[in-house]
Amino acid sequence: MSQIEELQGRISAAMERISAGVEALALPRPAEPSGEAETADADLVAALEDERMANAQLEERLRSLKAKHAAEIAALQAAGADDQNEDELERLREELAEARASLANAESEAAATDMSEEVEALRTEVALLKAQLDAVEDPEPLKKELEALRMQADNSELVDGLRAEIATLKAELSNTERLSELQAELEMLRAERVSHGDAMSRLDGDLQRLRKANDQLRSVVSDLRTANEAGVGEPHLINSAMLAELEALRAQRATDAAEVHAVLSKLGPLLSAANLAEGEDE
Repeated sequence: MSQIEELQGRISAAMERISAGVEALALPRPAEPSGEAETADADLVAALEDERMANAQLEERLRSLKAKHAAEIAALQAAGADDQNEDELERLREELAEARASLANAESEAAATDMSEEVEALRTEVALLKAQLDAVEDPEPLKKELEALRMQADNSELVDGLRAEIATLKAELSNTERLSELQAELEMLRAERVSHGDAMSRLDGDLQRLRKANDQLRSVVSDLRTANEAGVGEPHLINSAMLAELEALRAQRATDAAEVHAVLSKLGPLLSAANLAEGEDE
């Protein structure tokens, strides 16, 4: 847009120079030697006036093109649709073709007249304006910008999809780890139940043995009491009593050992779990 404003400034300067030339020609002059010179001056003034009118029309045309171009560029950037962009660009090309035709007409009119150096300088500036206007109206930067915006939108959707997939995988992994922990705990409880069952079976057997030994000891003691009351000494009863007492002591010791083993079998898995949790915390 700054280039178009610069072009307008140059056109205005050229118009001022043409106006100055026209005013200089309009000033009263000494008597000319012949009527042909007056005719030439009148033609020159008319040609300059026509050129000024053509330049004024061109300036107005460029101003309207600038406003229309700014509005259409804003609409293109907001819409972001390829078909609409192509239609708008085609219309811009048509407007540019009309501007070029106007410039060509002005240039042909300037070439048809035998102008002074001021007109030649104006023709050069008009050609420069044409080249700069073509550069300003180039639609390629707009297409590149639209493609960049599309790529950014596609990348954003892809990143969101990947983030959602990663979150899902993390949730599944967490559930898998929790399931593994539960399975390990279940296996530990099963092993604990088996070990505890064996210990309780052993303890029950030792208790039965202790009860049997105590029953034998009571029977022998009762026989010894009867023999002592009768005043009869029975050595085999004394031996039986000693053996029964020894068996009772052995059964008591086995029972105590079975109780200790049952307690240890109960505490073993708990201590293992506590050590495992302590290792994970470290």
